[in-house]
Amino acid sequence: MRIFTTCLIMLLSIPLINAQSLRGETVEVKTELKAASYDFSNARVATESVFAPTADEECGSEVVIYELNNTWGTVAGMNGFTDIQKAQRLHFESSDVYNVIGIAAFVLSASVVLDGNLYMNVYSVNEDDGGPEEYLGTATPMLVSQLVLPGDDGILAPTVFPVPDDSVMQITQPSFYVSYDFSELYFTDDTVSTAQTGDMCGAEDDTWEQFFPDDTSDLAWGPVSSTWGLNFDLHVAAVVEFDDLVSADDFIASQDLKIYPASPNPARDYVQLNFEVDGRTDVTFEVFDMKGGRMYRTVREKVSLGRQAELIDVSQFPAGSYYYRIATDKGEMMSRFLVGE
Repeated sequence: MRIFTTCLIMLLSIPLINAQSLRGETVEVKTELKAASYDFSNARVATESVFAPTADEECGSEVVIYELNNTWGTVAGMNGFTDIQKAQRLHFESSDVYNVIGIAAFVLSASVVLDGNLYMNVYSVNEDDGGPEEYLGTATPMLVSQLVLPGDDGILAPTVFPVPDDSVMQITQPSFYVSYDFSELYFTDDTVSTAQTGDMCGAEDDTWEQFFPDDTSDLAWGPVSSTWGLNFDLHVAAVVEFDDLVSADDFIASQDLKIYPASPNPARDYVQLNFEVDGRTDVTFEVFDMKGGRMYRTVREKVSLGRQAELIDVSQFPAGSYYYRIATDKGEMMSRFLVGE
């Protein structure tokens, strides 16, 4: 059995403010998105996972849109300055070698015209300037019409871009970049806006962008902090796989919550979600298919201290992979199980 890893924390936005950028005036727009966090952590590495540097900070909770007053679009998405890639540096220091098998992207809005492809790329880190360097590969692209948008409940759900088995990217650095690649969409007239934190919440030069060249510039990367005068992180995450097998006693942890491997895995009629809480709390359980559709949801109130389980009937689920989310009053995590034929 293999369990894959990623982490991303999404929380609420902050009030409307104005900010002056080097390119023009930007406006930070309040969103109404509810708190949500996703952790596809590998049981062998416990609490270590792949995430933007500020994900554990309170300001990393913000979901913000910076709109432009002097042209169309958003700072973190497509705009009139033809930003073709936005890249976020992700850190993972628990393993010397691991494989990127997917990207979890968080999209706030999308407008479809000719329905082009959004790509998610992976780059190594330039040791000199800390920016993206060598192109390592890309996940399977998604049409704009296939992107998962916030639901009626206001919760951001990930669009998971899988990496084909023959294109899995091996990482040998403690950090790497994941980028939103909008280049095709400028020719198909589609638009995409991605999620980001608020200003002054980034890790300085961990968020970069790339532009179409003009008469005075080449196709090159530059830090967002230099070009926009803003310091934020993009909400994006990587799915990372290891060859280690896991045991029933391995776990991942966040705040007051531990998750143990689901069993049996693969499941057929029922799957048992195994977890542990360190105090009395309400616990929410959700199951999603690979397209982000919610298959199951229930809330258990005032769950007692200790290791416990939630039994779910999956006899009517089509065979395949499913994500499950377990949330307490303090922490939320997400992992995966399989349903067999």
